[in-house]
Amino acid sequence: MALVFMLGASSTMAKLATLVDPDIRFDDGPPATAKQIHDYIIAGADRYTGEVVYKLESDSNNEIRLQLVQARKHTFRVAIPYDAGGFQIKYLSSTSGLQYRESDGERQIHPNYIKWINGLVKEIKMAHSLGLDVRGEPTDPKTAAYVTIAGPGSARFAVAYGDGPYESPQFSGYVPIKPLSIYGNSVLHMHNAIVSCGPICVGFDPEGGRTYQVRWVEEGPLGNGGVCRMEVYDVSDGTEQFVLPRSAPCPENKNLLQRLLD
Repeated sequence: MALVFMLGASSTMAKLATLVDPDIRFDDGPPATAKQIHDYIIAGADRYTGEVVYKLESDSNNEIRLQLVQARKHTFRVAIPYDAGGFQIKYLSSTSGLQYRESDGERQIHPNYIKWINGLVKEIKMAHSLGLDVRGEPTDPKTAAYVTIAGPGSARFAVAYGDGPYESPQFSGYVPIKPLSIYGNSVLHMHNAIVSCGPICVGFDPEGGRTYQVRWVEEGPLGNGGVCRMEVYDVSDGTEQFVLPRSAPCPENKNLLQRLLD
């Protein structure tokens, strides 16, 4: 299993963050089994995408251990004990680049570690919300829709679900049956000039059990009167059916817009 994470800036001389191991309890919804929590953890880890690879180190006795390997210099290991009520993510070790230290009973580490772990927690929670099994498939197909995003290499995308804070840089996967907003931006380097189209957004309301494809469309040469837009198609039944976007504008999401422009 190889799971990829977005890597931030260099860790040289970073201001350290306090390290507190997350302890997540699932108190809402129907009761779960330990096996289901195990599957949410694996499925959630598989959902998280970026530039750093997670590898499954061990999986036994109600504990999953993951190792993160970043090609340039970073490696760290975590243990994830779980039961029928939830899970924890416990720091085990890391290479010197993450600057882990202990002083007066307080643990500190590079803030990128905190970002990566928070992203992992968010995806595990989403796997729980969607009821995903260990393969990342919903146990009840009607509780989720599947969305893929297609575009040129110059385009970047991010998605947000519902009115909550959930957001993700992932390009495809299962989404909840909530209003979906997809943000996109395309940047081309042409003849020592930078040409941008976006950021733009399209929103639609997915239906359970359906498969959608979001397409980035460019008409005419960018920078010379060309325009871009995103279109949504329902491709569930082997055919293409255009999906009318919501007439309401997408919610302003400064975090996602900044991510697309960085």
